[in-house]
Formats: sequence, structure tokens, C-alpha cells
Amino acid sequence: MSVALATGDTQQATVKVNGSTVFSGRTAARLPRDGYVSLGAHHSAAGQVTTADDLHVSMLGGLGYYGYFDIRDPDWPNYGANHAPEVSSFTNFNTFNRGTDPRLEFLDQCRPASCVIDLNQETVLPRDPATDTWTFKPNPNAAQNLADLVRRIGSNIDKISAVNVSDEAYSHGLTAAEVQTQADQIKAAFPDKLLVMSLDRWNVEQTAPIPAAVDIVGFDYYCVGRGEIQPRLANLKTFLSSPDQHLMLFPESTNQQGVADGCYGGRTDADVAAFNDEYRAIAAQDPRVVYLQNFRWLGPDQPDKVPLTVAAQQRIGKAVVNATPTPAPASVGVYRPSDGSFGEASHNGWFTGRTVFGGGGDAVPLTGHWNGPGTDTIGVYHPDTATFQLSDDNAAVAATVPFGVPGDVPLVGDWSGRGRTTVGVYRPGDQTFYLSDDNSSVKYRIKMGNPGWQPLVGDWDGNGTTTVAIYDPATQNFYLNDSNETENVRPAIRFGNPGDVPIKGDWDGTGKETIGVYRPSDGGFYGAAENSDLVVYSTKFGNPGDNPLVGNWG
Repeated sequence: MSVALATGDTQQATVKVNGSTVFSGRTAARLPRDGYVSLGAHHSAAGQVTTADDLHVSMLGGLGYYGYFDIRDPDWPNYGANHAPEVSSFTNFNTFNRGTDPRLEFLDQCRPASCVIDLNQETVLPRDPATDTWTFKPNPNAAQNLADLVRRIGSNIDKISAVNVSDEAYSHGLTAAEVQTQADQIKAAFPDKLLVMSLDRWNVEQTAPIPAAVDIVGFDYYCVGRGEIQPRLANLKTFLSSPDQHLMLFPESTNQQGVADGCYGGRTDADVAAFNDEYRAIAAQDPRVVYLQNFRWLGPDQPDKVPLTVAAQQRIGKAVVNATPTPAPASVGVYRPSDGSFGEASHNGWFTGRTVFGGGGDAVPLTGHWNGPGTDTIGVYHPDTATFQLSDDNAAVAATVPFGVPGDVPLVGDWSGRGRTTVGVYRPGDQTFYLSDDNSSVKYRIKMGNPGWQPLVGDWDGNGTTTVAIYDPATQNFYLNDSNETENVRPAIRFGNPGDVPIKGDWDGTGKETIGVYRPSDGGFYGAAENSDLVVYSTKFGNPGDNPLVGNWG
């Protein structure tokens, strides 16, 4: 499959599959140069595609589905209320738990291909609340029950997008053979619906068998952070039945007591909102993650109880469902002193362009958006004259800016959040940052660090303002500051190895820049999660002797 964009028009696309044009026209939104492309396919027979549709281009990896688990539950906490209309503007894939309620009237309110239903009524025997409220036992009449359900659903069958294997089936006592039988029976009754399977974290750690009929599989483990979720997700991928199986994650929705273990008893609304951004970041890095299923929407007062979490979920959901713009993750590049060339790569390290600028030698490479919001262009700093040369087109010098004194370390950033990159310097002799808003006078002056430490700047909190930081090469500790006026240093983060070069970037498109390192010994760029030493990004680009660059090339 290939997608070609018209010259100068990022909304005019031509899509070809096996050499045949399947789409040629204008897309709903501008297509990013460095994105993920997916295309829906209809199989008339095994291995034979007759129709292709649903072109999806995203900066969010493979994410195409967003919604809530338990959007309607006949029991606690919803007691029969259908809350799907409250989240309809930013969801397209909500799970309706039926419990023991035989009614199907909620399907009348579903939009086409938007509802996910559980099938426990048909596939497992009712539990006796007096003796056992936990264990599942297979229903010997499951196949007939499922066929009867399909008949009862009738014309509303198009409202259903997916159906569930019993939730956490292994934890509820079903064997691998019983889960396999259930999956086969469900797929036979609903052959054109996605089959979804959820596990708990212990199943993932113990490599529980995943039937080949399952299309999307995931696990829940609440309010523990990316460092716990990401390795378990990696382990889950090692024992999937097929490379065509995809993944889902379960972001938390509230810190309300009794809802999601680990999210109450000390966690705040801000904590839960931050975890949601971490799930989105994981998905943006892994195109195999296609579904974020938030754990429970409890009613119309949820925005009042956890406003930060709801705002995060609305923002993420709209980006998935409505293709609203999302921050582009950082791209990498190198500057080659031997010939003065800048080499640019996409986020995944693929070469995208080369230009010569600045004269080479001891010129220090820079990137920024010198004239306002947009993609970054290049510049250089000449240390012998303490002069910046900035280009608006990656070719000609648009501005020559003398600032600082020889021996200073050049810096560029948006120091006041005005949407424009301006210059600054760090003076090792007095360990002071001198930052200019107008490329002429000093706007901010702040002392930070010790002799021998190295300066760094970035938008650490995602508010659009670049602030200072310092790196201690002896200990590989980073110290980030959220202000350019007063020293308010975050706890130290140790990241990288001796000899690494400190860098920063928005590695996973969250809108926040985090620390990273460039490793000259292997040409590797390594990016960390926020306030963490967890590696969330890595790629290799360039040759020995190159200097690293990070930016947003377009």
C-alpha cells in the first residue's frame, strides 16, 4: 500500500493497493509527513481482499477505537442507566455490560458499529450468589444461546462493532480449552464482529493462551504508571497467536473509592489524568495498540468529580475519533562538521533530507521556529564571534544575531511562550543562563549548576514556554527547572551513560518535552518518559563524529 501527497497540498492524496488506485481526492485533514497509515480491508475469501476502505492516517500510532468499559450496567454502579450519550462526542467503541438483564433495548440508542457487548448470559452458567460469586462455568447450551441472541438482536446487528469473551476468563476459573471453545462459538455466531478479550495482569505475566479467533486483547492494571504497563504489554505480544492480533489498554477514569484498584487511597484527579496521557503515549509509539478502553464512566457528574481526567480523555478521544490535531513527536537529525551539512530524519530514523548551511568547522547547529509557530528550520552559532545565524528556509541566512561573548554555550527556545524561538546563552564561568525575547537584550537571567555541568532547555510541562535545566556529566543526573526567573528544581533524574550527550524532545507526542541522550559510540538517540529513566524512544541515525539534532521538521 502507498500514499502519495500532491506537491504543496497535504490534503490531496492518492492511495494505491497492489498497484491499483483505491482513493484519489481530498482527505478530511492535513496528513502528517511522519505518521501511521492503516486501511480497512474486506476479505471475500482467505487471503483475498476485494474492497479497501477506511483510510486512517494518524500521529497516534494505530489507535482507531476509543471508549469506556461498563458504559451501561444493570447492576452497580450504573443500575441500568445508559451513559453513552454523555460521551458520544469523543467515543466510538463503548462496552455495554448486560449482567443478568435480558433486555436489548439499549441497542436502539447505539450508533452504527459503535457498541461492544458481553455474552456471559449465553456462554457461562448463572452464578449462585449464595455460594459462588466469582467462578465461571461453561454453559453447555452456549452455541444455541448465541444463535438465539443473534435472532433477538435482529436489525440492530449493525449497531454492534465487537463482542467480548468472558472478562478475565482465566481468573474466573475457565481453562484454556474452555476459553478456546467459547471464542470459537462466539466467532461462529458473530463472524463479522471483532472479538475482544481482556486479561488481568497475572495472566499477562504467566503467558495465558490467547485463542486465534481473538482480534483485540489487553489487560488491566490501574494507576501504576508506564513503567509497569509497558513491559507487561511487551510480554503480552510475545505469546499472541497471530501477528494480526491487536492490543488494547485500560486507562483509569476516576480515583473514586472502589472503582479501580490502585487509583484511590492517595491518588488525585491530576494523577489519573497524567496516567491517561501515559497510555496515549504508549499507543502513539506502538501501532499495534488500536483501542483505549477507559475503565468506567459513572454518570453526568463525572466532569465535576474529576475534571482534569475528563478533560484529558475528551482531548485524547477527539484526537482518535474526530482526527483533531495532536502534537507531532520529535524528529532527529545530525550536523556533520566536516562539510557543514544538516541531515534530517523522521521520528523513526528514516532519512528525509539534507542541506548545507553555516560553514562547518566549529559552528554549533541549532533548530527552531524563528518566525512563529510551525515547523523548525536550522541555524548555527559561531563561538569565535558569539554570533547566531538563523535560516527561515534551510538555505539562506535570514537573521544574523550577535549575542553573548566567546566561550558561551548557545541556546534557543521560546522563553516567554510567545510561539517564537529566540536566542540565549549559558555562561560556564558564572553558571548563568542569559535568555533574550527579542534577539537583542537579556529578558531572563538565572544562575544554575556547578562548574563543568552542561545546560539544557525544554518545555518540560507542556505549557508552551521553554525553561532551563542542567546536566551533570559526572553522575548523568538531569535537573529540570520550570521557571526562567526563580530556581525551583525538580528531583534529579539519572539517565544515560558516561560520554552521552544530553538532548531533549517530545518523544511520544504528548506536548511535553522530556530528557534524552545521544550516544556517540553507537549513533543512538534515547528518549525518556516524563520524570523517569524509562526509555520510551530509541533510534539510530548518522555517522561517527556527527552532532545530534532534535526538532519538528514538518
